Amino acid sequence: MPELNPVLVVEDDDEVRAMLMSVLPDWGYTVHAATGGAKALKLTEKTRYSLIITDVWMDTRRDGIEMLAKLREGSGPNRRTPAIIITAYASRDDEGWQEVRTAMRYGAVDYLEKTPLNLDTLRPAVDRVLRPQNPAAGSARERMIGRSPAFLAMLDQINAVAPTTSKVLILGESGSGKELVARLVHELSGRTGAFCGINCAGVQDTLLQSELFGHVANAYTGALARRGLIRMADLGTVFLDEIGDASPEFQQSLLRVIQEKVVRPVGSDLDVEVDVRYVAGTNKNLAVEIEKERFRYDLLQRLNVWEIRVPPLRDRPGDIELLAGHFVAVYANEYNRDVAGLDSDAIDAICRYSWPGNVRELENAMSRAVIAAGGRVVTREDLVIPGDPAGAAGQAAAAVPAPVPEGGPAPPLLRWEEDERAQAEHAMNVCGGVVAQAARFIGINRRTLVRRLSRYGLDHLRRNPL
Repeated sequence: MPELNPVLVVEDDDEVRAMLMSVLPDWGYTVHAATGGAKALKLTEKTRYSLIITDVWMDTRRDGIEMLAKLREGSGPNRRTPAIIITAYASRDDEGWQEVRTAMRYGAVDYLEKTPLNLDTLRPAVDRVLRPQNPAAGSARERMIGRSPAFLAMLDQINAVAPTTSKVLILGESGSGKELVARLVHELSGRTGAFCGINCAGVQDTLLQSELFGHVANAYTGALARRGLIRMADLGTVFLDEIGDASPEFQQSLLRVIQEKVVRPVGSDLDVEVDVRYVAGTNKNLAVEIEKERFRYDLLQRLNVWEIRVPPLRDRPGDIELLAGHFVAVYANEYNRDVAGLDSDAIDAICRYSWPGNVRELENAMSRAVIAAGGRVVTREDLVIPGDPAGAAGQAAAAVPAPVPEGGPAPPLLRWEEDERAQAEHAMNVCGGVVAQAARFIGINRRTLVRRLSRYGLDHLRRNPL
């Protein structure tokens, strides 16, 4: 019987090798071990491994990198096996970092520092390779569902730019799928490094630079060395989501990193060379932000070499049924529910709604509907769609009436604005007026929801309006 997720450990340090052989089986992995590159190569002739964990320096030479190079250049079963390298030198000098980059060219996807080897860092690194999140969803290409003209035009733009090294700016409303587009650009690029993303609006500015650029030990009280997302994505792609919300100070630091192709960890006076492709995303009009002096013109010029616009879901109505069917299948599998699709009334209801929260809102709705479904298909009664009297939302308790604004009633809302208002109102009622929970319920950030509550006169629904 084939072994489950076999891992090859290549380490000449008896203590480190014994530790890895002890903890990996406890985490559910089968382990084989070798004390050097030559012995490891013999093992790779017999077994196809899911992961190789190897030291760089063994027997006074770069045995680990030489082994990876031979595997990648050969034709055996482990030619494409991912590797995690262990090194004592990556954060200490330029030569050590160059070794990490060389290993990544030969299939290493991550590295760990050996002084000492931290199990709290090791396990997430191993799990990222062997237990990718949401496996039912598949790759970015498999998750790009659609056949509408707007969707196909976007795919053409992605296919044109992905194989190049060009920076990309992705524009689209919240929930429209900007990160998925960024992941597809990375998948089609052929770059061997990792894809790392960060939401520039969701991290405090003082932490954002540390998250991206890393920091040295004791950069602040009690801090351990951290290499940062940009160095983690060396030879890969960094996705800067909601770049339009980044502070002026961070924009200035990022501009230098992009221009100089180096990163300086917080607390260090040394630059580290990196080879990273930058993809940025925003739901803001950056030209307006520049006019209001909230965004740097020179940074926009650096990022906007190639622009991709992600159409909102209301502009691709022919894709709604396809996406809903995909999400029902994904969550039926994840929740182990025997739900095979949607009935005709449910399809009619989702196709009439304009989905102001876009694909993310549709996905959340299908996830809830799979849980609520009493039969083998999702019915209209299983759906939570604001404004649908026959759905679960219409059967809920009536919302608190909004006060009439000063100066008389506001002008009529457009249909998508009505849907957006109903969505915000429903989420606030469901979440008891807690803005942070309601934002997560919809799938948008807190500041966006606060703006919508103010725009549609719904501030009275907040538990703490002030």
